[in-house]
Amino acid sequence: MKEIKLKIPTNRVDLFQGVCDTHCFKVYGVPRDCVQIAINEFDPDMRLHGIYFLVNTNQSRDSKRYIYIGQTIQGPHRLVNHRQSRDHWNYAYMFLADKEFMDNTLINELEAIEIKRFQNSSNFSSDNSRCNRATISPKTDDFSRIIEEIMSFFGYSLCENSTMINDSETEIPEIHQINTNNIRYDENYFLANKPEIIKNYFFTLKELFISKGLIPKYNKINISFKNSKKESIVNLIIYKSYIEVVLGIKLGNIVDPLNITYDISTRKWTAMQYAFKYFGNVDLKYVEYLVDQALN
Repeated sequence: MKEIKLKIPTNRVDLFQGVCDTHCFKVYGVPRDCVQIAINEFDPDMRLHGIYFLVNTNQSRDSKRYIYIGQTIQGPHRLVNHRQSRDHWNYAYMFLADKEFMDNTLINELEAIEIKRFQNSSNFSSDNSRCNRATISPKTDDFSRIIEEIMSFFGYSLCENSTMINDSETEIPEIHQINTNNIRYDENYFLANKPEIIKNYFFTLKELFISKGLIPKYNKINISFKNSKKESIVNLIIYKSYIEVVLGIKLGNIVDPLNITYDISTRKWTAMQYAFKYFGNVDLKYVEYLVDQALN
């Protein structure tokens, strides 16, 4: 099984620009020793609101790992208190946005749902108070699913048996705006700001899938190609340097002589099991061969 591993520097503040749409929120990776740098560089005026996860990156994935979830209306300034009051963390992931987007209701609901999720997991130890909040809005639910996906890329998945690989070329997927009435999910949306060669790869794959009788369906995060029964046969996730092709085929049911596919069963958002990276390196006939297996 394969999962994305990010190389997280611990001597500076990381702003994961690729993770999120700038109109929505940003994810900051803040080492414990760099809290003041984060304040000075990113949020000196305390404009940013959001939630954060305190973790210990030195803990083994085979052990029950520490995590603490909190909220802030002071951006990274909130971490100053935690440096004094909490000893178990060395790194913070902060999901922040301007207060116009990240209002108090959203913050409270997000904190509650994330605390409950991690407290119910046998993989993590949280010293948060027990959270019993029941009312969660659709906007919060959407946002929480995105946060869950991003945290899994950082190695904090709730899956029991997720494993990781070193892959310095793996990118974080771009997570787009949520619950925005004016957004139209189409080709232009997914190809915006992508290199010309990635656009060419997409149209090449699209032509192949349509020739198989598949119909594209544009979602918030990916493009799904469905058959006449509206079953997802192939999903495309478009990155800046490659396209991930996700095949709707169950674990163990694929023949892959070139060994280019990998298992993505640990990703909670999909019931599909296999994927491969396409950046012009795979013969189109071989792509067709794999897709035909998904069709059958």
